[in-house]
Amino acid sequence: MPASAAATGGPQATQTVTVTITQKGNYVGTYCVGDNLEARCLDNVRKGQSRKFTVNPGKGEPITVSVQAKNGGSAFEQIVTGGSSLRLDAAGSKAKPVAKRK
Repeated sequence: MPASAAATGGPQATQTVTVTITQKGNYVGTYCVGDNLEARCLDNVRKGQSRKFTVNPGKGEPITVSVQAKNGGSAFEQIVTGGSSLRLDAAGSKAKPVAKRK
């Protein structure tokens, strides 16, 4: 009888998650969102604008989110989500941006 994928260290089940980040800070930002295989970045996000990303983390694995303020600081978060969507606000200041879960 063949061993299961979990027992042999094979591929883990993935989930599709839509991540929406809305710019609430007073700076122009670049957002990067990824799973354990790949990441995508979008730049020139201004106050009031939102960006959507689709990632496919393994169940129980974190989604990586980074926010970089143009000519300023950056923030990095790893978030495990059990659902199919994640909504974040990018806020804080140009020197100390943050990504907060809604």
